[in-house]
Amino acid sequence: MVDTRSTHTIPVRAARLKLQRQTLYAVAAIAVVLIGGSIGLAWKYASAQPDSNSYQAVFLDNGQVFFGKLSGVTEPYASLESAYYSKEVNLPDDATAAQKDAAANNVSLVKAGDEVYGPENTMQIRTDKILFWQNLRGDSKVTKAIQSAN
Repeated sequence: MVDTRSTHTIPVRAARLKLQRQTLYAVAAIAVVLIGGSIGLAWKYASAQPDSNSYQAVFLDNGQVFFGKLSGVTEPYASLESAYYSKEVNLPDDATAAQKDAAANNVSLVKAGDEVYGPENTMQIRTDKILFWQNLRGDSKVTKAIQSAN
């Protein structure tokens, strides 16, 4: 009798080693993708922070725009300190072109917190309601208006 066990075990063992190697490669590839994705997301969120030396314009999904010092944009609620919003100037129907130009070039801001109910001047805004925000230049009309009000 010829022992056929040994001749059959070599191909089975080779196939098993090949499968283990393929599984190891697949796990390593998945780990590289997950680590790379985590690093990419961390870099994206770290680089998308408001400039703490500037004021920001915060545009909400309901059309409102607020101005102030924004922080916590990666949290569920962002914080807007020294919050302001623009006040619409109501001109009479018979306003002249010069009056309309003056109103368009004039920045009229209201400090959040001056309302009748007396809230603090810091707002907590759900970050999923923020469409986008922008850092304001130091020479912008809004920045100058906020600085002169403080």
